[in-house]
Amino acid sequence: MICQQIQRPAYWLILALSCFSLNSYAIESSTANCKVDKVESGWQYLNAQCDIGKGLWGRAPKNKDSSFWIQCHYGQSLPNSRTTATINKLFKNNSYLVPDNGKSRCLIGPFQSHAQAQGAKLQLARHQLKDTFIRQTNTRITLPGQVKYSPAPVKPQTTKTSAKSSSSSSSKKTLVENRVVLNSVIYSFTFNNLKYHLPRNINSTQDMPPMFVREHNQYWSKVNYAAANKWCQRYGLRLPTAEELKELQTHGQHFLLRNNWPIKSSYWSSTISLYSGEIESINLRNGQRDEYRPLALLYTTCVIAAS
Repeated sequence: MICQQIQRPAYWLILALSCFSLNSYAIESSTANCKVDKVESGWQYLNAQCDIGKGLWGRAPKNKDSSFWIQCHYGQSLPNSRTTATINKLFKNNSYLVPDNGKSRCLIGPFQSHAQAQGAKLQLARHQLKDTFIRQTNTRITLPGQVKYSPAPVKPQTTKTSAKSSSSSSSKKTLVENRVVLNSVIYSFTFNNLKYHLPRNINSTQDMPPMFVREHNQYWSKVNYAAANKWCQRYGLRLPTAEELKELQTHGQHFLLRNNWPIKSSYWSSTISLYSGEIESINLRNGQRDEYRPLALLYTTCVIAAS
């Protein structure tokens, strides 16, 4: 009996120490298990054991020792070229993909404070990447070779007088410098069992298009028929027929309005007129049907059958 009384406290002490060491190991291993498994298509892939946390969705972070990620993409395909270029420009060494049941999740980080993650999220928004959110991990995450994040310096505000004096020259410079024809097509909506992709638009500087129009605070590219057709075929898509565009203009106006499609110019179709041999086009604002020679410059959208 005396022996049992002596041994029992010792037993509980050993058990408590064992539990403490196991919990410590679990935290350490969770951190240590977060690593880059491979590099493919220019992306670093994290292993499945990495703690990616849960989305905050605007909520205040929980008060605990943790890290933060910014989720910048989720889907079966990789982030498009514009998104990839922006992320590489801002966070080249701190951006990753995580496989998730046949899909890929794009993460930027890990940031060691919520304020850092918020600053990076604002930085992405300034580059037109607004569909992002912050995730908070259960443990503090560090990655081998991670580059420390430094927020971009805030530009000092100019006075009203100086802004007025330089407005004419700076506006022209900005208009020229902020253009690049997107090298990807972005799904917009499905109508009549066809997936319509966003019209070709302009986002920054390199390949200057022959013509562009400003609508909905964006610059939309107008290209010739060969360029339009080639652009669609590059992504396994096609130009819509004149009848498909006419149907969209007649019965799909709410899709066009909801997705802020440009309608000031006509759209190329794949239909060739039997009488003139020219290519038919449709104006999505008023439904007017015209015929153009291949060198004309019009708006372009691409379609594919919805599966």
